[in-house]
Amino acid sequence: MLLDHVGIFLFPQIPILRILGRISFPIFSFMVAEGCRYTHNKMRYFITIFGLGIIFQVFYVLFSKTLELNVFITFSLSIISVYSLQFFQKTLYDGTVLKKCLSAFIFLIVVVGIFFLNKVFIIHYSFAGCILPVFASCFYNSANKETSKIVKTMDSIPFRVAFFVIGLLFVVLTYKGIQIYSLFSIPLLLLYSGKRGKRKMKYFYYVFFPAHIVILQILAQILL
Repeated sequence: MLLDHVGIFLFPQIPILRILGRISFPIFSFMVAEGCRYTHNKMRYFITIFGLGIIFQVFYVLFSKTLELNVFITFSLSIISVYSLQFFQKTLYDGTVLKKCLSAFIFLIVVVGIFFLNKVFIIHYSFAGCILPVFASCFYNSANKETSKIVKTMDSIPFRVAFFVIGLLFVVLTYKGIQIYSLFSIPLLLLYSGKRGKRKMKYFYYVFFPAHIVILQILAQILL
């Protein structure tokens, strides 16, 4: 990610930096899906990402002079879509017919709503990027005792990555060009153990993203 942004702001003449940077968004998207899966406080998780998006947007507009909504807004919409999918999945096992229909309708409305938001606003990675984490969340509720062994088996890293690739191909087809190199993130995702790392540095990374963008934009205005 850092190499990608260095390429954007300081060395646009070096395409390899942008190419290497293509692997970052898919990894972040997959981990957003994992965050929705394992968070102990769904509302706090959403508010954290959305709040950072609002704060960063102020600096983003000032420095880039564009109204494009930043990637934290993209992931905020992703979180809403994954949560609505999780609600639908939960009702499949312990909900009434009415609740099943209602949850399915809510998920549909959320997806359609995100689609039209992308028609009104310029959102980073557009509709394809917003719903990408949904593809990694298709079998979230398969640990339920009532599910079959086949479905439980599909709630594994290889199958989750496989379904995620479907969404990633949608992103690739939407943007084309060097976006094809984002597929190199797949082997890295397959190495994921499904467990949290020993070092708890999530808040550092939350701050690092907007901070390094602002610093690079300042450097670009000074040096270029």
